[in-house]
Amino acid sequence: VAAFLPLLQVAATPMMQRQGGDEQQGAHSQATLVSQQFEEVTKEYEDHRRDLYNKMQNVLVRLLLIGDWYEKPHPEEKDGVFPPHPAVKSFLDGCGKMYKMLMRILQLQDVQSIFQAGFAEVAETLQKKVGPGVGKFRKEDLALRAPNSGNRYVRDVAFMREHLITLPAIAKAAQDWTDELMRVVIAYLDVTQEVRQEFASLTPQ
Repeated sequence: VAAFLPLLQVAATPMMQRQGGDEQQGAHSQATLVSQQFEEVTKEYEDHRRDLYNKMQNVLVRLLLIGDWYEKPHPEEKDGVFPPHPAVKSFLDGCGKMYKMLMRILQLQDVQSIFQAGFAEVAETLQKKVGPGVGKFRKEDLALRAPNSGNRYVRDVAFMREHLITLPAIAKAAQDWTDELMRVVIAYLDVTQEVRQEFASLTPQ
């Protein structure tokens, strides 16, 4: 739509201007009015599109952060299996649904922009939670305060990466994003050497 409206404006204006005879001046005025209306519609569309981007970005962030990724403890390990945090599973489910919906109604680059912006905000939030200068975690951040909490976050990030890179339009953005999350987790959380070695291939150098 964003690309179509200006083209339609360019095509419509000469047609309005070609009306001849005594109506030429009136046609010119009408063409000017039509041109102005197209500009107004284009601006309204751009405003709505920015609003959509912001809302979709906020949804992505809320999917992970309101899901208590930092506060609620991870599920217990069972028979050597470490289930991902429920917030991560909800996040991936929401991402998949949003991806399918947006791919039907938006252009490729628009879908990529929405996910890239949402990913960036989640990474920034994690950095603020655990990065340099944070000191002790809040008492309500039970997942972060758990012994060897970094081990579970490493597994969560790997789990997200595995699923998100199957979505072709955002695979590169998802890879870059999970690389950044993994870097932050490895740098600032308690990750055992065993887990570092297990996920060494996913750790940015």
